[in-house]
Amino acid sequence: MVRLTPILRWSDYFNVPKRYVERVKFNGTAIEGNMNIVPHKTIKHNDSWVYTNDPPWTDLAQRKNDPRQGHHRPQLIEPLKTWDFFRGDVVEVMVGKDKGKQGNISAYIRELNTVFVSGLNLEVQRINGGAIAATSIAAKEKPLIVPHQVRLIDPYDGKPCTIEWRYTAEGELVRVSTRSGRIIPKSPAWEETSDYAKKSTYKPGLDDTIDAELKRVTFEPKLLTVAEELMQANGIVETRKRGPVYIY
Repeated sequence: MVRLTPILRWSDYFNVPKRYVERVKFNGTAIEGNMNIVPHKTIKHNDSWVYTNDPPWTDLAQRKNDPRQGHHRPQLIEPLKTWDFFRGDVVEVMVGKDKGKQGNISAYIRELNTVFVSGLNLEVQRINGGAIAATSIAAKEKPLIVPHQVRLIDPYDGKPCTIEWRYTAEGELVRVSTRSGRIIPKSPAWEETSDYAKKSTYKPGLDDTIDAELKRVTFEPKLLTVAEELMQANGIVETRKRGPVYIY
């Protein structure tokens, strides 16, 4: 079954529902299988979480926040007042070996003010396979800090620009390039989730509740007692007369 998660409040980790991320913190429950780390019963769910480049449901993030490791120092990162970057946006890298190259944002972490650009700012890692498997090489995107290390691309001229938020005549809040004044629309991928479902292209499946079933009235309130409703449903007629009632 495909979940229509865009209608939920997702987190900034690869667009999964916010309530899922809060649930997997400190409890070792992941998307695929269960983690081996089991927190102590005295751990509170409102304890500070140490954010890393890995999502909270991964093994690396769970090990970083293992309560058995002792108290974790809080992260002193000032969050941005407005967030201007979303999945699918075309950006240009402003620093490093990939300076001047453009790519699409694949994920972002607002708690760290960082974004990941597909195929850029790669870090090559050597994975030791041990005595059985051979050593392999893997490439992984490293985070880039916004808005200093990446800039949005103006669709008018294809160059990096700064933006500001403005309202259109229809009352829609949009991003506008300060250089050309053109609107920078969000990519269709910004509302995609981990199961690739979008509100605009979603089609109900066999396991989904159809719209007609949702609108069907299944309960009608009546000014009857439970006994009177049962008598009415079974065709029972009351022939006895109710006795007098006195109120003092």
